[in-house]
Amino acid sequence: MQVKEQQKNWIGFVSNSLWYTYIHRFDVIKFLIEKGYNIFIVGPEDKQVEAFNHPNIRLILYSFNNKSLNPFESVRLYFELKKIYSELKPIYVFHYAIKANIFGSLAARSTSVPCISVINGTGHAFVKRNFLYQIAKKLYAFALKTPKEVWFLNNEDGSFFVKRKMVHIKKVHILHGEGINTAYY
Repeated sequence: MQVKEQQKNWIGFVSNSLWYTYIHRFDVIKFLIEKGYNIFIVGPEDKQVEAFNHPNIRLILYSFNNKSLNPFESVRLYFELKKIYSELKPIYVFHYAIKANIFGSLAARSTSVPCISVINGTGHAFVKRNFLYQIAKKLYAFALKTPKEVWFLNNEDGSFFVKRKMVHIKKVHILHGEGINTAYY
C-alpha cells in the first residue's frame, strides 16, 4: 500500500553500515512496512544499497567514518541528521554505532524526535583509558539522556555504561542478540 506523502509515518534507522542494517534489521524493516510505516535509512553507500530499493524505503546516503577523530565531521553529521529529522518528522529513530548514537540522539533532542540507541559493544573508544575514552564517555553521558531506551546486546556492556554513569539504569534494556534471520543465513 502506497501512503500519500503528507500522511507518511516515518521510522528511521541510522548506522555506519548499510550492509549491517540489511543483515540485522531487514526483517524488522519489512515488518514495519507491512504495518503501514515508511522507513528511512541513513548510512554510507555499500554493497547492500539495492536491497533497500522499495517504494516505502527512503535511502539517505551519508558517509561518516566511525573511527575518525575529526570534530568537524561529527558536527556535520549532527546538522545533517537534524535536517533529515526536521524534514521527515519521524515518529521514531533507531541509532546504531557510537557516532549515530551520540550525534543522532542530539539531533533527535533538538527536533523533538523520539529515539532509541542500540549499543552492540563498547567499541574502540573504550579499549584504552585515554583522552578518547574520556571524551566518548562524556559525549555518551550527555547524549544518552535523550533516547527513550538504550538497548544493549549483553549485560556486561549495559553494566559498563551504567557504572560509568553514561546511561541511567532505568533506560537500559538487554536484547541478548540482534536477531539475524537464521532461515536465510
